[in-house]
Amino acid sequence: MRAAWQLCINALSGRRKRTALLALAVALSCALVAAISCALASVSAGMELRVAQTLGRADLRIREVAGDRFDAALLESLEKKPEVRLAVPRVKGSLRLEAAGTTGAAGAAGAAGAAGAAGLTMGALGVDPSREARLVEPEFDSGRRVERTGEIVLNRAAAQELGVSAGDRLKVVRFGAPIELTLVGVQTPVFNDVVKRFEATLVREDLEKITGVRGRLTEIALVLGPDVDAQQAAERWQAELPPGLLVQTTAKVTSGVQKTLRANTIGFMLGTVLVNLVAAFIVLTGLTTGVLERQRELAIMRCIGARRRTLAAAQLLQGGLIGGLGAVVGVPLGVLLAFALTRIIPDRLPAGLHASAWGLSMAAAGSMAAGLLGAAWPALSASRTHPLGAMTQRARPAAAWTVLVCGLGGAVLVAAQLAIVSLPEDPRVVLWGHMALGIPAVLGGWALLAVPIVAVVARLAGPVLASLLRVPRGLLVGGIAATPVRSGFTAAALMLGVAMMTDLWSTGSALLRDWLGSIRFPDAFVQDLSGLDEEDRARVAGLEFVSGTAAITLFKIDSKVFGLSELRNPPTNFIAFEPGPFFEMTKLHWVAGDEAYARRRLDEGGAVLVAKEFLVARQGYKVGDTLAVTHQGERFEFEIVGAVSSPGLDVVGYAFDIGREYADVAIGTIFGTRADLERVFKSRAIHLLQIAYGAPISDADAAARIREALGKPGAIVGSGREIKEGVIVIGRRSMRVASLIAAAAMLIASLGVSNIVMAGIDARRFEFGVIRAIGGGRWMLGRLIVAEILVLVLAAGLLGACMGVQGSWTAVRMYELLAGIELTLAPAWWAIAGGWVALGVIVLAVVSPLVAGLIGASPRQLLASTRG
Repeated sequence: MRAAWQLCINALSGRRKRTALLALAVALSCALVAAISCALASVSAGMELRVAQTLGRADLRIREVAGDRFDAALLESLEKKPEVRLAVPRVKGSLRLEAAGTTGAAGAAGAAGAAGAAGLTMGALGVDPSREARLVEPEFDSGRRVERTGEIVLNRAAAQELGVSAGDRLKVVRFGAPIELTLVGVQTPVFNDVVKRFEATLVREDLEKITGVRGRLTEIALVLGPDVDAQQAAERWQAELPPGLLVQTTAKVTSGVQKTLRANTIGFMLGTVLVNLVAAFIVLTGLTTGVLERQRELAIMRCIGARRRTLAAAQLLQGGLIGGLGAVVGVPLGVLLAFALTRIIPDRLPAGLHASAWGLSMAAAGSMAAGLLGAAWPALSASRTHPLGAMTQRARPAAAWTVLVCGLGGAVLVAAQLAIVSLPEDPRVVLWGHMALGIPAVLGGWALLAVPIVAVVARLAGPVLASLLRVPRGLLVGGIAATPVRSGFTAAALMLGVAMMTDLWSTGSALLRDWLGSIRFPDAFVQDLSGLDEEDRARVAGLEFVSGTAAITLFKIDSKVFGLSELRNPPTNFIAFEPGPFFEMTKLHWVAGDEAYARRRLDEGGAVLVAKEFLVARQGYKVGDTLAVTHQGERFEFEIVGAVSSPGLDVVGYAFDIGREYADVAIGTIFGTRADLERVFKSRAIHLLQIAYGAPISDADAAARIREALGKPGAIVGSGREIKEGVIVIGRRSMRVASLIAAAAMLIASLGVSNIVMAGIDARRFEFGVIRAIGGGRWMLGRLIVAEILVLVLAAGLLGACMGVQGSWTAVRMYELLAGIELTLAPAWWAIAGGWVALGVIVLAVVSPLVAGLIGASPRQLLASTRG
């Protein structure tokens, strides 16, 4: 083993610049993995924070059909389920508050206000503070969340109406002994310019004491394990619940935000494996080049008695040292880079730096594995060195069969990866099969295919480049043809950055286009407490920036059709809409029924849609059945033509009161046309107006113009674009991170390639000296190296585009199987072209010092510096 160490140290110290380049490339690869892990952990933490602030962390909620309270004993049984990570009890009620004496800054001014003196009635939420803190992360204008009994939090609207601020005392207006609470926080609204409502949050025991109702809950919010499917759990548990209770997925699930978090995890796992394999490949090409360069030296060692295992161990030690050095330098560097990102773009990383222990471990272990895996083939090659064969290695021309074998082997490996991903239907088999076998197969396959592709590109593009750069065609094409394996592997190292750019942008564009872009709902919503009519609608529709409007009416029906024998009759609601404009603005998910048939029947009249919850709780009904309702003693029949849900409306429903009411009574809601509303129920009222914009305008300007047109300063104008943008920004941030990752991969590959270029220059210094001695100019040698690099860049761009498209197809398949997201593959050609240009610029910049050194060498120096 001592001899192996001596050979290892001699090889590394004898080529210090190339050793430094190899170690730097691996260190940057390790830093990239560490930075990506910390950045994605920080992005995910920020996303989870935003989700917790807007939608909460709950996956499921359990509530009573008609909104009544139910026995709190159910909480204990739910906590025992292995799928449940957190069960949070909640009680909703109402209370009336008035200022009881102020100490806050706003208190003195507000105490004299009419609302503060007369009191204010508001909705109240009773919570378990320790559990609630793990469920939601509200933002506060001032103060903090509720932590103990005797404390209360108000939303901004309620605090302003009462004229109080954090630190003030509030008195509960009630029969019996007075109760005083301390205002400890004023909560920031989730969305701007939405329905004005007054809300309070306090400890559940305090609300039970105020209302006099104990041991009853209004809602239980459930956070499930990371591998639990919320929709399947809801369907399974529905049959286990007591009669009258309904289990529903939350907006976090139906809006698709949960899928984005899961997709980011999947992407990070695949990206980590890929970057580590990139580092391994760079070490492989660097050490293999060293072995080929030192064939005569190794042959001499074998002649004087060196054992095969000693030569192999020396190569493995080189790889291990390079990988270890990369880990020592790369891990802290990656954490530092991620920390810098949190300081540079704090708005995109609101949760600050989150270091991923698993990700950092993967970075360090991956760096070590990259060194050892990269050294495996050179070790085998060194151990198989034959003394006589190695002595004549440089005199033998490249065998044509080598190019053919590489091409066939590469095609087999690429096809194997396609089979691994496309044939199995089990998501876990596909994921782990791809990570364990698919990624190495596709990387190795395209690396082998690089050998024949470089040869083809050299023959086709070489003459053109030789003419443009004024270098001998034979030197350019012949030089590449003489070393097909080295040239092919060099292009393979370069292709990885273009492949990542192609894959990430093609997949990211598909996500934005096919999934996030498909969440469609109106640009704005308008409500007014005094009501809206057709004249109001016409004034809004007449604004030049408005391209369309859709009127919505919520009509109460005195029908018993939704009554349950165990419960009181919940209210029945007929939500009327106009099919044409409504479907243009809002994309519905059809749980059951045919959309084309449903739209035709809605236009004909006498047809309704129902919410997906209706089919769960009213199992006696299905699509195609007749639903009879009674209004003012007269019976009307409607055909159920579909059951629907809408991710967009679920998010909107969280922000707007009409959505909240819809969620509470979805089991008793039918969706019909406004024509049927007028024909059957004799009503033309408008409760909500949906608006689509046809021209660019800010939300603030649009709201002001709409209020002005209506002549109602108190009209509530809510922005749908703001809600959707909050979801799409997740994808945009991922795309920006993708660009940085791809550029970093190109830089890392270029450093590895510069090591190979340096080895190639060293191996050909005598040849270059002869060219200079017979009259070749020094600048001609520089142009020759540049021309060879451009041939490799062109081949690498072609290889990277093909590999990236295959990677994007794999990602589309993964999203479908693992996250339930259906995407359409469409290569981002502009990203591919940009990747080629970026790669060329980065490679030329990195190798330019080597070219400058070659140009500056004299013929005597070149002729005197042969090696091996």
